[in-house]
Amino acid sequence: MFIMEQSLAETLKGADREVLQEILREAESRLSAQLTAAIAADTRAMTFLGFISAVAVATIGAALAIHQSAAPELAYLGLFIGGGDRVPLRGVAPALAVPSGQSRELISLRLAG
Repeated sequence: MFIMEQSLAETLKGADREVLQEILREAESRLSAQLTAAIAADTRAMTFLGFISAVAVATIGAALAIHQSAAPELAYLGLFIGGGDRVPLRGVAPALAVPSGQSRELISLRLAG
């Protein structure tokens, strides 16, 4: 079992300046990679939001167009075939995607305030 006898600050106190600069450079590189991954996740969430919203609007629009046509009784069939039975779920998905696309800092500020 490994037991640390000194704290990290005490260990680094005796390190060379070059070693400390390399540690700082590596830490900044890691933070940059984490930020890149977080931004990519935010972008995917917002893209998903746009796609799901467009599908929901198209499904409802198609059902309304059929309803206004000469055969309004087909509106229910068109809505069902177009996945209209899942329209409420298509409204929930964007609501869940919006917070995923926001930064954690913004969400924590909302919860604190």
